[in-house]
Amino acid sequence: MRTKTDVTKKWIENYIFELSLCPFSHVSYDNNTLEYIEVDSLDEQFIKTVFSRFLKVEASMQHSMLLIFGNELTWDEILDVEGLLELFLTSEQAELIKFVIFHPDYEHGETENELLHYTNKSPLPVIQLLHLDAVNQSVPSSLVEKILLDNEKNLSSRSVTELNRLLDGYK
Repeated sequence: MRTKTDVTKKWIENYIFELSLCPFSHVSYDNNTLEYIEVDSLDEQFIKTVFSRFLKVEASMQHSMLLIFGNELTWDEILDVEGLLELFLTSEQAELIKFVIFHPDYEHGETENELLHYTNKSPLPVIQLLHLDAVNQSVPSSLVEKILLDNEKNLSSRSVTELNRLLDGYK
């Protein structure tokens, strides 16, 4: 039986990397500093403990953490978890830490391009914890807009049906 971590690793390798959706994802993955944490319940103390451990790692380590939840976690619930994580931050830490949500029901705001929703769609609900300093070392802030345009270009060669089939293959 595949674990949530196995499913997430396959999604990163065969979806994120293959579609070239996140240029800085290779850094922590290739350096083996991407940490996978399977979250089996919404136990606030467990989430706080894991998050505290993430905060203790130096940004220069290019460390990133994925909190991987089960399919039963709804879109609204993952937003609640993100809100909980934000409550744990001091104002200074809020400037240094970024959360990125991936979810089967992810929608990229109001957009006419349905394909953009697929930049953060995933087979399982995931919250990535990032040190902004580490991201900025990998990708200068001046390139963020280019990344969004590149994502749109990379996805435009695929159909919604094909992307859904890719995502369903990891479940």
